Amino acid sequence: MASYAHTVCEPLSKTMVELPPKGVVIRDQKDRKVEGVIGPFNLGETLIITCESLGGDPQPLLSWTGAFDNSSSNYHVNTTNTTSSIIIPYLQRSDQWTHFTCTATNSNLTAPKSATVTIEINRKLKCY
Repeated sequence: MASYAHTVCEPLSKTMVELPPKGVVIRDQKDRKVEGVIGPFNLGETLIITCESLGGDPQPLLSWTGAFDNSSSNYHVNTTNTTSSIIIPYLQRSDQWTHFTCTATNSNLTAPKSATVTIEINRKLKCY
């Protein structure tokens, strides 16, 4: 009779589980969670908004859509989450009601998560 007490078994295949991001959060420069319409901001003010992906495996990639120059995006990745910041150095009238959407995706097999903010600008009144 054979003894299996010291037999070593190895799996024939490896199971890969993909987890979608749990969510996406957008924060202002004071690290406060923001959503919907944000502001009002003054003309000429600098605006920094940061998107953070919550969870996901493999680690999600973040992308922004909206009326902005891609060269102003600043990406930072660490071991617990992914963040991406947009810096608008000088808010203009044309930024009024601009939408910025951050989307986190980690594969074609899981649904992306996104969050959107809309910029409100103070309008200068002309007094006569």
